[in-house]
Amino acid sequence: MSRALLEGWRVRDFAASLYAERRDLKDGRLDRLLGRLRGRWAQRAAPLRRRRLQQFAERVAARAAELSALETEHLRDRATAVRTALQVQGLADAPVVECFALVREVCSRLLGLRHYPVQLMGGYAMLRGALAEMPTGEGKTLTAVLPAVTVALAGAPVHVITVNDYLASRDAAYLAPVYEFFALRVGLIVPEQTPAQRVQAYGCDVTYCVNKDLVFDYLRDRLARKRARGGACAVLDDWLAGRAARRGRHCFCAACISRSSTRPTAC
Repeated sequence: MSRALLEGWRVRDFAASLYAERRDLKDGRLDRLLGRLRGRWAQRAAPLRRRRLQQFAERVAARAAELSALETEHLRDRATAVRTALQVQGLADAPVVECFALVREVCSRLLGLRHYPVQLMGGYAMLRGALAEMPTGEGKTLTAVLPAVTVALAGAPVHVITVNDYLASRDAAYLAPVYEFFALRVGLIVPEQTPAQRVQAYGCDVTYCVNKDLVFDYLRDRLARKRARGGACAVLDDWLAGRAARRGRHCFCAACISRSSTRPTAC
């Protein structure tokens, strides 16, 4: 994963787990107070942020004429160049504008749909860690592909989470040609899959999944990890118990205690 990307996300430390997870910090009273003040300031600064989103959408739209005149092979070359720029610079404005413009042009050629300014604004808001609320019919499916491609090209795995398996299957199949154009692999998680299929799907660059499947897969993996660690500890305990028996020491396991009513004997 790109170091510049992690620095942009302010990831300084990882949790000890199966995944690359940011370590959760415990909030104190001062943190909660500052959080409330930040929330109030965010409400008042909403018009300023909306203007910044509009300016970003205008920058992306300004590149439409240049990209529309390029041949498909030249677009692929530009996609390769923007991948390198994102991995080196992280989510800086210049490569992000270029990537959004490329995704917009590719969607127009392959799907016959071109992103509207409101969709460009929604995609950029998500890329910056904000929540983007869009009513039905404004094209959330097409909006999500913008930050998904950008983050995947930057080197981070992407999960696009939906509320049911129909939407996940539909969006993954519909947008597969766009991801393939950028040399990105698309995975799909649905309830009837086997564990091996899920592992393969999670290993893709972009994975479409249902919210409940993602949560329970995460919990199952953590339980499996604990069982694996418990199994290793059990082997060590058995080995230590065997050494104690060979030295004539008393064993305090449940089996030996049940065989002796006075005091434990050696196994």
